[in-house]
Formats: sequence, structure tokens, C-alpha cells
Amino acid sequence: LGGYQYVIVFSCPKSDLGIVFPAKELTTQTFIAAVLHAFNVVDISFGIKLKVIGSDAASSITSRDIDHVKLTLGVQFEQLGQYEQHRDSSSERYIKRIMDAAIMALVPFRSAIINGRAVNTDQYLVHAIVWVNKVMNLNFSVPLARRDHIITTPHAMLSGLHGNYELPYSLVPFGCRVLWNPPENHKRATQEGQTKTTEAYYMFPAHMLPFTIHGESCYSINSREHVLLRKDGRFAVTSNFEPLELRPEVMRFLTTQIATRILRGNPYRHDPSVF
Repeated sequence: LGGYQYVIVFSCPKSDLGIVFPAKELTTQTFIAAVLHAFNVVDISFGIKLKVIGSDAASSITSRDIDHVKLTLGVQFEQLGQYEQHRDSSSERYIKRIMDAAIMALVPFRSAIINGRAVNTDQYLVHAIVWVNKVMNLNFSVPLARRDHIITTPHAMLSGLHGNYELPYSLVPFGCRVLWNPPENHKRATQEGQTKTTEAYYMFPAHMLPFTIHGESCYSINSREHVLLRKDGRFAVTSNFEPLELRPEVMRFLTTQIATRILRGNPYRHDPSVF
């Protein structure tokens, strides 16, 4: 999953839904691929056909290469003034929100060890942005609550549901340590008659996300598959893993420590004698 240095972000001003397209370069062909991805995600997930896409990528939306997209999909492109006319637009605000949240998500990930060395969090900013976007689509939207006084999530709003519904994918904290059984361990365990698991770090859900690992496409419509970062720096896609931080015994330990802090005074003041 290396080589992704950019993200193309789509934001719906009505529902606050966001779609992130990881990219290795910013070209017209990449923009077309991102548009096709966004169109298919909205169509498959909600049965809605995109009609208008606004963009400040003037060279991309006015090129001849995108004419067939306009005719085939029936999408109209509106050109926005770069950094001027839409400086305070919903899209710019959405980008700022996911960037700020992604930077915060990388803070606890600094303690991770990859290939025997402390992780360089700058290399995983795109991965954190993808995770934040997935999380925000399934969490209550503050902009919707402020503007329309509706307490709902972007995914629920576009689904026409208000209440309990089936999540398209499960949520696990970014960088969370997980236990999983790699294919090579599974083969060895079969020969030795015992199960061998190893630790990895959780990245993001692989559900409907275009990306490649070692040149092979890993696009998945299976909501149970997720991307993990192995301790050797390689990426893996699997549906069989267990988050260590979410284990019952770990949750009980953290609850006990927090309760101890509360009884001693300020629960938000660091107490070295506790942890």
C-alpha cells in the first residue's frame, strides 16, 4: 500500500458524506478514476446517481478525456475558483476536519514499532485520512446537527434511515494492536498442529476502497475485510483478527485505572502512580 501520497476528497454538502480516493499522482486520468469510484460508491451504497460535481481542478474537468464520463454517467461538472470562491465551502471545511482528525489519530500511533524501529507517522498520513473518512461517515454529523437540527449520520441520512441499521463495516481504532494469523503461520500451524498468531496494527476498512498491494488490486466489497500493517512493514487484507485493546480484560483494566484516577481527584490530570 506504499506510494500513496495524495487523496482526492469528495464531500456532499447536503448529507456531509465524504469519499476519499487514495492516489499516487495527480493527473487527469487519476481524477477520472476518482470520479468513477465516487459515482459507483454512491450508486451501489444508496441507489443515488450523482448529477453535479464541483471541482477546482480546471485542467481535469475541461479536458477532452473527461467528455466520455460526462456522456456516459450524465454528470455535470462545475468549475470552482481555486482557493478563492469556495474558501469557506463545505468541501474545504470537510477537508480541514479530516486532516485535523487524521493528525490526531497518528499521535498514539507514534509508539508503534515497525521493522524494529519507531514508526515514521508521516508515511501513514494518507492511511489515517482514509480511516477518519470511514469513521466520520458512520458517526453523528455536527454540521447536520447545527444546520438542519438533525441528529443522524451521513450514511443513515442517505440511506433514508433514522435509528438502528446495519453498519456497512465495523470500526476499530486506527493503529490499534491486533492479533491475526498470517497465511504463512497458518500453513506452519497446520503442519505442527497448533495455532500461531502474531501482532499487527489496524489501518482501515477495505470495504469499497480502491488500492493496490505489491501491484495487485485489493478492491473489496466484503464489509468484513480490513487492512492491517504487519510488524515487518508489509500490508495485509484479512477478515480474521482480534483487536487487543478491545479485549474484555483490557477494557476492565482501563476502567479500573480511570476509576482510580476519579477517586483520587482530577481524572484528567496525569498521575504517574496509576499509569
